[in-house]
Amino acid sequence: MRRKVVPTLCILCLVLLGNVHLAAQPLEVKPIENLLKDGKREEALLVIESFLTHLPTESDLLYLKGLALPHEVLSLEKAIQYNTWKNYKETDARLLLAERYLRRRLFPEALSVLQGMEASGRSLPEYGHLLARIQFGQGMREEAFRTLRKAMVSFPQDPRFLTLYFRHRDFVTPEDTSLWELIDPKDPHFLEALAEYLCILPDGDQRNTLLQEYLRLGGKDPRVFVPRAGIKDEEFDAQWSKVKEAGGFSRIDIWEKAFSRFTTGKIRERLLEDLRRYSGQMGRDAELDGYEEEVRRLVEGNLTYLAVDSDQDGQWDLEIDFLAQKPYRMQVTRREEKIQIFFVDYPRIDRILVQQEGSQREYRYGVPPFLWKEGPLHLEDGKLPRSLEPVRMETLEPFLTFAFQEAKPYERIETCLLCKRVRKYLFQEGRILSFQEEQEIRPGETRKRTVTFREGSPVMGFVDLDGDGVYDVRESYVKGVLESIELLAGNRTAYREFLSKELKEWDFNGDGKIDAREYSAGRGRKVLEFSSLLDSIFDARAWMESR
Repeated sequence: MRRKVVPTLCILCLVLLGNVHLAAQPLEVKPIENLLKDGKREEALLVIESFLTHLPTESDLLYLKGLALPHEVLSLEKAIQYNTWKNYKETDARLLLAERYLRRRLFPEALSVLQGMEASGRSLPEYGHLLARIQFGQGMREEAFRTLRKAMVSFPQDPRFLTLYFRHRDFVTPEDTSLWELIDPKDPHFLEALAEYLCILPDGDQRNTLLQEYLRLGGKDPRVFVPRAGIKDEEFDAQWSKVKEAGGFSRIDIWEKAFSRFTTGKIRERLLEDLRRYSGQMGRDAELDGYEEEVRRLVEGNLTYLAVDSDQDGQWDLEIDFLAQKPYRMQVTRREEKIQIFFVDYPRIDRILVQQEGSQREYRYGVPPFLWKEGPLHLEDGKLPRSLEPVRMETLEPFLTFAFQEAKPYERIETCLLCKRVRKYLFQEGRILSFQEEQEIRPGETRKRTVTFREGSPVMGFVDLDGDGVYDVRESYVKGVLESIELLAGNRTAYREFLSKELKEWDFNGDGKIDAREYSAGRGRKVLEFSSLLDSIFDARAWMESR
């Protein structure tokens, strides 16, 4: 029986065969495009990566990788840099890269990418759409509206410009009706624009007519159903049920809008009652582009988990677990490290764990308590229920700076996972009391070193060199400086070396008396003295001189 050959396997075979010279043959991108179109992203990436091992500077492949990975920017940057286009154009990569930068709120970078486009690319509607969004993001509202008005004249049939236009405007004018004249209701973006218009259109016959048309065409945005201030109590339930049917209960912005409109009275009590009944996940999609940059989980109205991707790079920057509506664990991801903050009773911090590749640091706090009163949430704000309190990302960096530079832990633990070493520092009111280091030398055997401190300076140290649980070396410090090292044999000193005086001593029979010593006598002379009777009377001497 003949089996159907998977297209992906065929492509991979071509790549892996050693006698196939890929560089000499034109790249077929259609099979990869089909995989992406069918939602087979992992298979497409496998093929793309296989080709890239042989063609690392192929712009088409790098662009396809950018398409396959929804948050990728590096491949798109390389595609533009290498400029080896055959099937696609640089304009395609620039538009996609500008969109990715825009999502991450890197407005200057997005603008720079657009400004690098050729004149033909700047005449595309996508250019004007991205430019207006960048300008809104930078707070340049007048410039953004000017860009939109110009684009609506150039592309009167494109409803995407109307979507932006009404989203950033809180009023309507009689002239707005003319903007819809050339818009095709069958356009996939028509309903998005109409939803934005309905959100700012006052109640009345015109809104009722457009709302019916919106519903007839399949519109389902719950924002258009959110009851407005002034609605009668008896009419609220019917209107609010439409929000629920449209999936509005799973959207954070819908709840925020409703609570902001009804701050007191029976309707607010009804909203609070529905929120207390709600169990499930809520998301925030501020740009309405299909990517939720904030997620919350609730159980009977109580917040149990919150996650925020502030720069929309596909990685949560902040995650918080809650117990009784209070944070008990928080994880901050920044650059190449993860920082976990554990609360014993919010805002009191129990410990902070900093994890990097191959290592971690742990800070433990006790008395007086380490408090974070300016935390990421306004838990006592009162304007919104606790489950909906807005996140304040701007408080994170100042807190972390304070925690690592000024706060006073009672213990700090540094772990090197690669070298299997643990270092522990014990503090009192910011002053070190003791230091301990453990280093695995063989499975089940650990070398240990302990140093005690007085008034912040080291006094005495002990080292277990072979991991047998018995100390082999004693270190003595004077005024914070290591003065001598003693080699221990049981409870006696077998050998001592004074580092500061360049003096070494031996006790051969372990009676506590020095039997031999070595020291420097100046001008390169090294003197060795011996006690023939082992009674600390040195009756033999030898010396060496270095020339």
